[in-house]
Formats: sequence, structure tokens, C-alpha cells
Amino acid sequence: VMVKQRNIVRLVKNPNFLSFREHEIMVQTGTIVFDACIFEIFGALLNGFKLHILPKARLMDFSYMKNFIKEKQISILFLTTGLLNQLINEDPSIFASVRYLLTGGDVISPKHIAKVISACPKVQIINCYGPTENGSYSTCYQVSGNEKDGIIPIGKPISNSTCYVVSKTGTLQPIGVPGELWVGGDGI
Repeated sequence: VMVKQRNIVRLVKNPNFLSFREHEIMVQTGTIVFDACIFEIFGALLNGFKLHILPKARLMDFSYMKNFIKEKQISILFLTTGLLNQLINEDPSIFASVRYLLTGGDVISPKHIAKVISACPKVQIINCYGPTENGSYSTCYQVSGNEKDGIIPIGKPISNSTCYVVSKTGTLQPIGVPGELWVGGDGI
């Protein structure tokens, strides 16, 4: 998938799904070919933040991860949902020093999220959704822990993006009616 400058800018410059502060510290947890690294790398570069690169061999080492997050004072962290759940199972307080914890790639477990919210009440958890063709995230949702029916939504379109729910024939569906999700905007 070709990623262009506008795809990146709409994702990391003045995003509507989190508020960057001066001196944020981010970490790259994925490989360079994983679409989430666009947010990690360019989020740091285009905003003047520090970016730490987590050694791939250490990604599944819980003790190392816990110390890394604390010692490097990571303030923004993206983890795939599967890895997030594994770390939560070990110790949900691992994220105590993180300001924004972003996750995506699969349906989020409300049970796991409740553990993080209980152990780390200051962390803001954001569910991110988007196909690679949209330059990482299309939608984001800030998790409260009080979601209706225990279902964590994928959220609303991020800055300069659109989302439409349409029928099989491409007709816009009314609110609450299921359909296919079409994403658009500067991310495509």
C-alpha cells in the first residue's frame, strides 16, 4: 500500500483522538512494515517527540517491557490487542506511567480493559480501527469502561477522514442499521 504525505499528516498533526503535549515519549513496538508504525515513527518525528525503538526480541519479555516503559517514561504506546491482553494478564499496572494507550487489530476485551482502568486510572485507552489502505487508523474511540452492553466501539472518523455505513448496493444506511463500512478522506 502506498502511503503519501497527506495520509501521515492527517494521522499525526493535530489529531482529534488525543492531545499531544510537549515532550511526549513514544515507542515503536511494531516492525517497520506494520502500518501502526506510521503513527509511532511520524508521530514522533513530525511533532518533535522522542521515539524509542523496542528490540523485537524483547517484545514478549514482560519484565523487560515493564522496566522499559517505566525507565524510558513512555507516554504514548500502541499495542496490538493480542499483545495488550497478554501484558494485562501478567500485570495490568504495567501501564501506570503511560498517558495514552492505543490498541487495535482485533476486538477489545472489556474484561481486560476493566483491569487496566482499575490498576491505572490515569491512562487513557483508545481503540483504533482502520485498514492498512487508510494509513493506519480510520476511526478512534476513547474507552471509558462504561460502554453499553460491554461492547467497545471503533469510534468516529479521525481528522480529515470519513466513514459511511452503506447497504450492499452502496446506499447510505440510517443510524443503527447494519451495513458495510466505507472509509475515505485524506487517509486513502
